[in-house]
Amino acid sequence: MRRSLYYDKRKLKIEDKWILSKSNNIVEKKLLKIWISMNSVLHFQRYDCFLWEEFCDWYIEMLKPRLWNEADESRETALWVLKSAYRYA
Repeated sequence: MRRSLYYDKRKLKIEDKWILSKSNNIVEKKLLKIWISMNSVLHFQRYDCFLWEEFCDWYIEMLKPRLWNEADESRETALWVLKSAYRYA
C-alpha cells in the first residue's frame, strides 16, 4: 500500500513539526544553491549539518522510544515523518 505524502497535521508532535520544518528549509536552500551554482561547497556543508547534527543526532534519537513502542498511538505518524524528512533531506 502506497503511503500518502500528506498526513493529518493534528497527529504531528512538536519534534515532527520541527524536523519537517528543518527539512523543508534545507530543500528550499538546496534548490536555490543548485540553481545558483552546481558546485557550491556551502550547499553541501548545510546539507551535511542538517543530516548529521539535526536529523541523526537529534530527531532519530527523539523518535526511538516512539518507534520501539508498538502501542504508541503516534508510531505511524513518527514513521511517516521519518520517511518524509529523509526523502527530502
